[in-house]
Amino acid sequence: MKSDKNQHLVILSSRFPFPPGEEFLETEIKYLCNEFQNVHIIPVNFIDDSSVIERGTPQNTEVYKLNPSPSSLKKTDLMKKMLWDSQGKEWFVREFKYIFPKYLSASLKVANWIGLAVEIRNQLSKIVKDNQYKLSETVFYSYWLGPSATALAMLKELEPSMKIVSRAHGGDLYAYRHRTPYMPAQKETVKRLDKVFVISQDGSDYLKRLYPNVSNKFTVSRLGTKAAAGESMPSRDGVLRIVSCSNMLPVKRLDLLIDTLKRCEQKIFWSHIGDGPLREELEKKVKEEVPSNIQWEFLGRKKNAEVLKYYESHPVDLFINVSSSEGIPVSIMEAYSFGIPSFATDVGGTRELVDSRNGKLIEKDFNVEELAKDIDQFASLSKEKRESYRLAAYKKWEEFFFSETNYTQYAKSLREFEGR
Repeated sequence: MKSDKNQHLVILSSRFPFPPGEEFLETEIKYLCNEFQNVHIIPVNFIDDSSVIERGTPQNTEVYKLNPSPSSLKKTDLMKKMLWDSQGKEWFVREFKYIFPKYLSASLKVANWIGLAVEIRNQLSKIVKDNQYKLSETVFYSYWLGPSATALAMLKELEPSMKIVSRAHGGDLYAYRHRTPYMPAQKETVKRLDKVFVISQDGSDYLKRLYPNVSNKFTVSRLGTKAAAGESMPSRDGVLRIVSCSNMLPVKRLDLLIDTLKRCEQKIFWSHIGDGPLREELEKKVKEEVPSNIQWEFLGRKKNAEVLKYYESHPVDLFINVSSSEGIPVSIMEAYSFGIPSFATDVGGTRELVDSRNGKLIEKDFNVEELAKDIDQFASLSKEKRESYRLAAYKKWEEFFFSETNYTQYAKSLREFEGR
């Protein structure tokens, strides 16, 4: 029987339990529901659509759809909400002193962000009132350090007894990943949050450098993946089988991966899982440029379960990621759970996963000819040496990125959370 302390958890997701995305919250939710009597999920960006099928959640969850969905509102409507709201206007004025004059181009983004936060705050306030939450027994948790976290910070400003926390990942965390390198309301939001659970040490260190006065709020709480149903087998026919898995976007730099592979001399079969706006361009490039020793296939978008099934049913020797930016790549965690080594660029928290024992950490601005040589060298390693890489990859996952361990610990920390 659970104690009275923190019986209730309110989660502000983006769309979960509705697809797409947030697959890792889909894994985490089971552990949260084991710890809390009631878990209420509010997908703040979900626009009601009868054709979208809700993903299954444990029995003690309840989903609240916001109406209207904040993401369905026009920017002019969000601007009005911000200007007509005394707290929203105060937050914007306070934020303006941070963006003027260096980040003035971000002013519309800031207004939109705060307008979203005001709308989320308003609807969340009603849900809290209707459900008569006892604040001493409730934790409010934003899955992203975005407008929903700002909405919680606004509510905390009005009701200091609230216990509010947020996760922080990558795009919601690092300012340098955005065209205008500024994250709206981040300073004011983290100042009011009781705790920020960051998915990588790199992210935690980043926030501590930015906000040293509240550095005690930032705690590393890693994501995790489920134990693999089986083990991915190595190739036995002299072909190096490489997999990459990502959206086909500029940040993933798949064009550089093609430029690398076409310089390799070993026999290679490259499979890419994922789709996106650059597919046609990349397909044309690979058809025209890669030599006959490089075979390839674009497998398109797959559900997470299908990706894992692919690793289980196909030989894979190496996972590769040449992104220019990452939070901490869960795709590599999943590969490691199957004992697949990885070559990956040294960006974000990738170095917390990849090292010389389980793969190779590549310089962000790598030379394609040098990387091609490294891949050829890996292909020519002995069976025993390749096996040592596979074992080290699995051990790294088992020690640091096993969902059972990480999410159990995280759920208990929320259950026992006392706030400030």
